[in-house]
Amino acid sequence: RYVKAVNSSLQDRKAENSTASYTAHLPAFCKKLDLPEPTADLARAITTRVVDLALCPRRNPLSVSAAALYLACQVSNTKRTQTDVCRVTGLTEVTL
Repeated sequence: RYVKAVNSSLQDRKAENSTASYTAHLPAFCKKLDLPEPTADLARAITTRVVDLALCPRRNPLSVSAAALYLACQVSNTKRTQTDVCRVTGLTEVTL
């Protein structure tokens, strides 16, 4: 019984840490891209949703955050190119 309780606690903690690691970079990236607050909020929401649904479990958190940023820019009609996002995040366009 104790093993199950500890395992459950660790799983909850792991989920919290993973969400935080995916969204930790977003504020700095949004600032460097000079994104409006609604677009930044959308990027955070997209990233959180991807992590919660485990859509990209083996992906680098940085690449998931960058993809969420680019998607948020496209959806909100904020003019940022893949090159702009890659320049700020340090990723290549192929990774994005």
